[in-house]
Amino acid sequence: MKKISLALALLAITSMSQSALAQGKFSTGVGLYEFGGHTGVKYRYSIDDTHKLSASAGLIGYSLGYEYTLSEHVTAGLALGQQVVVAEDGYLVAKFNYYFQGVDSASWVIGLSAGVKEDDGDCFVFCEKKDTDKIEGTMGIHLGYQF
Repeated sequence: MKKISLALALLAITSMSQSALAQGKFSTGVGLYEFGGHTGVKYRYSIDDTHKLSASAGLIGYSLGYEYTLSEHVTAGLALGQQVVVAEDGYLVAKFNYYFQGVDSASWVIGLSAGVKEDDGDCFVFCEKKDTDKIEGTMGIHLGYQF
């Protein structure tokens, strides 16, 4: 399921026309959730001046998102995805981003994500994973640059 979701997200991005790509912005960054996991790239497509969709692929996962522009510098939205070790069974977070030079400009961006993920224990290497249905809260910060 993870591979299918990632393949669909990447297919959607690559099948866009040149005019659709012109309505979007690429960014790269680090942090949890926003850029697909620890470090990654994000493509954000502008539906109009206030509504935006995004897809991210990172070192350890992927993310699909929606953003609503609150002001010239601030967006709020939702993201869902998966990240190895951190949220293997998926996550859903609300996110807030601040763009230093403006939402639609080349700019540094910093943000906060908070939501829920399925808790499978804190197993990183050489330990047994627990596959549970327990949901726990999660938070992440991110920093990136939008081109």
